[in-house]
Amino acid sequence: MGLESYKRQQAHSGIAAVGGLAAGASFHKAVPKAQGLARGVDTVFKGNDAIIALDRRSHWPAALRLLRQLPDFEVQPNVVSFSAGINACKRAVQWKLALGLLASMRKLRVAPNDFSE
Repeated sequence: MGLESYKRQQAHSGIAAVGGLAAGASFHKAVPKAQGLARGVDTVFKGNDAIIALDRRSHWPAALRLLRQLPDFEVQPNVVSFSAGINACKRAVQWKLALGLLASMRKLRVAPNDFSE
């Protein structure tokens, strides 16, 4: 296994771990993991799972931080990513942040759906 492949695998499992920890009783451990993920995650699905899990545990700052970091992992956020972020803002009554995410969607040419509008 090459170095890049190893890094990608580690980052991928790191996002999966964040999603799993955030969904479980030990979600407080997910925040440092979300902040320390390696670069090179090759799928948006695990990132979305982690954002949704953090939102469900009412840890909206970490969910939004992870959403903003997806491009750092060479992952393009999609409508599900943004909808999860907007939902986190909604639960936290952070409407200005939600509007900012909608503006980011337009800038990145991500078409909103019924959940993100």
